Amino acid sequence: MIAPTFAATPTIGKVRYILGEVTVQKKAKSNWNPLRVGLKVRENDIIRTLVESEAGIALSDGSLITIEENTVILFESAVQNQGKTVNIQSGRVFFDVQKQDGKSEFQFKTATATAAIRGTNGFVENGPDGIIVSLESGKMEVTDAQGAKIEVSGGETL
Repeated sequence: MIAPTFAATPTIGKVRYILGEVTVQKKAKSNWNPLRVGLKVRENDIIRTLVESEAGIALSDGSLITIEENTVILFESAVQNQGKTVNIQSGRVFFDVQKQDGKSEFQFKTATATAAIRGTNGFVENGPDGIIVSLESGKMEVTDAQGAKIEVSGGETL
């Protein structure tokens, strides 16, 4: 008899620090558990920060993201050499994304737009009035729900 093999859910990164109360909901689970330093973050994990809380995640490609207070994000995908997608359901995420290989992109998605980056730093916020992006350096392409694209450069906010 051949034993079944299960593909492990891809690891996106590791929790580097936590301030305050931060919880995680693992794929196909309904309960929220405390996020801990050193925990591996995997595809389809949902992370939630509460008031006066934040978490720092070191990603496998060397990028860093900081999840600000009152934020909920879903790590949608982390396909090797194809990029990563972080769905910001609400709140703000600061990022320092390393230059991506080849055609690989790092995307932040919200209900109203998608921001694609290859290597830059700044923040993306999903607020009550839509998406806000601000770059310290680099470039980002923001595509709205209708497909219209706008390029944002270092020093600019949209």
